[in-house]
Amino acid sequence: EQKGAESSRQAAGSKSWGEQLVEHDGYDGFKKSSASGRTSFRANVKATVTTTLAGAGGSGTGLLAPAYRDGELVRMERTELTIEDLLTVINVDSGSVDFARQTTRNNAAAPVAETEAKPYSDYSWESATVNVRTLAHLTKLSRQAIDDAPRLVGEVDSEMRYGLGLVKEQQYLYGNGTGQNLHGLMPQATAFALPAGVTNASVKFANRVDVLRMAMLTLQLAGAPVDGMVLNPLDWAMIELTKDENGGYAFSRPDAGLRSPGMWGTPIISTSAMLVDDFLIGSFKTGATAYKRMGVEVLISTENDKDFEQNLATMRAEERVALAVKRAYAFQKGKFSTAVGLLTATP
Repeated sequence: EQKGAESSRQAAGSKSWGEQLVEHDGYDGFKKSSASGRTSFRANVKATVTTTLAGAGGSGTGLLAPAYRDGELVRMERTELTIEDLLTVINVDSGSVDFARQTTRNNAAAPVAETEAKPYSDYSWESATVNVRTLAHLTKLSRQAIDDAPRLVGEVDSEMRYGLGLVKEQQYLYGNGTGQNLHGLMPQATAFALPAGVTNASVKFANRVDVLRMAMLTLQLAGAPVDGMVLNPLDWAMIELTKDENGGYAFSRPDAGLRSPGMWGTPIISTSAMLVDDFLIGSFKTGATAYKRMGVEVLISTENDKDFEQNLATMRAEERVALAVKRAYAFQKGKFSTAVGLLTATP
């Protein structure tokens, strides 16, 4: 940014074509010769920024003043990408990943008297495979932009990488597993239900906070250590704005300063990739694994389509990933509107 600001100041102070012309070494000779007859001279001038003309009725003082060039590149808004931070991530060098998943546990272990037959336990396993999928997109750049605005090219590179990250975040959550889609967490997670021993009369004044705690309890009873909750920013804001009967904030303090959001020692991931009213809570590190076939690759070519004819270049950004939900029971999903109803006692 400092370099951009410096170049902008230099551009603002550069001389216009008219100023360069009258200061040229040959200009004085041209004036003397023109007094006695027709003459001409050649002057090479450097490119300068566009000059501005005074408006109607103006004094004309802006005629030779170059426009100021602000070096900042103003990008559109971006959301924070965080789902992959919750997952176990493994680099691979194949197009698919095989793993074994347990399907049966019949534990017959028991105290046994001496010389008596020991009971047999029964365990079953199945083989599962997830395929590496390609996330990619293209964009066009003019050769002039590449030659004259390397900082702009860097911003386009950044935008392309962000675009891949955004679709990957959405695929991790909602990919339906068909075609070239990943099979995401939400389609495979267990639907929210009240744990054994809890009825709709167990909780008074049920709200979103109670829903998350009940989902957490269900996973704890299943032996899945909860390490993350994923919410839409709107739902998280509604939780933070929960008030008691006296109007005081029940869950947060506006004057407490900035901190990492969380509940009961569990981090909250607030992302717009999660739909409003949806929630996901789970044991992300043990329940799912993301595999990377390669990191984000960004390439520029002038040989795509009609680029050579039209003096264009094509930028391509690509990443290859897979997602395996190994323990679907380690995730609880649902909608707050429905789950709060399950916790609300019938009048």
